[in-house]
Amino acid sequence: MNKTLQDSLFNEILLARQRVYQVREPTPFEQIDIGAAVDVWVKREDQPPIHSYKWRGAYNRMATLTEAQRANGVVCASAGNHAQGVALAAKRLGCSATVFMPRPTPKMKQIAVAQHGSQNVKIELVGDTYDQASKAAKAFAAEHNLTFVHPL
Repeated sequence: MNKTLQDSLFNEILLARQRVYQVREPTPFEQIDIGAAVDVWVKREDQPPIHSYKWRGAYNRMATLTEAQRANGVVCASAGNHAQGVALAAKRLGCSATVFMPRPTPKMKQIAVAQHGSQNVKIELVGDTYDQASKAAKAFAAEHNLTFVHPL
């Protein structure tokens, strides 16, 4: 990797960190004792509002959208944590989000998405698998000229 690309990627990582940590403090590290002569540290991903790191990627992606893109709304496909992250970001950024979830998604996950997104999120239950929900979400995004927020 050349130095210019490396510097550019490093700067983008710093900008992403700055964006997400304006919303929520970094999750802490905690040392745990495993009874061995080594130091073991864990990152406390159980502390953010959705108990996962997924909110950071969703928020960062949505924060980098133009005002016009955010005003138009976003779409995602997820059966859980990514959907909650998109919902949380939609509420925080004041945009709408349509979340496609497979029909078998546990009610608990659907409720969590609705709670995190409030009036900013609409849930569509489609298909029996993530792949079916994702295909429907991408088609919906293309048809309505919306930004698809990928879970990766």
